Amino acid sequence: MQNEPLRILVVDDEPAILRTLTGFLTLQGHQCDGESDPERALQRLEEGLYHLLITDLVMPKMDGLELVRRVRETDSLAEIIVMTAFSTLDRAVEAYRLRISDYLLKPFESLDQVESLVRQAEARHRRWRDALLRTLDARSSA
Repeated sequence: MQNEPLRILVVDDEPAILRTLTGFLTLQGHQCDGESDPERALQRLEEGLYHLLITDLVMPKMDGLELVRRVRETDSLAEIIVMTAFSTLDRAVEAYRLRISDYLLKPFESLDQVESLVRQAEARHRRWRDALLRTLDARSSA
């Protein structure tokens, strides 16, 4: 289980960003899916198990903050990275209030910056998972 690849869903309405991120993260050894429609992304999140959501803030139909709010209704521990080219202090504060993991400004400095944030999210996910497994193991042993 320790070598299980990180399962990532990237949500962005810009096809070039979506292709670039999903391709890059897949090459880095992650299991990465992409979705351009935030409503379909929400369905995929409800149907499948993802360790990390990377979502754009400004999208048609549903903005990234609404997507994060809806994810938080069912998954309080999800790792979430929000990315945007258009940010205000109010939106950034709201994103952190919703307990996002990180905030990424577009254009990215480099794809290495993205991978660094993903690695940090992966480390947090694995710590939570390991703590949960230890707790469950201790309860079953008692």
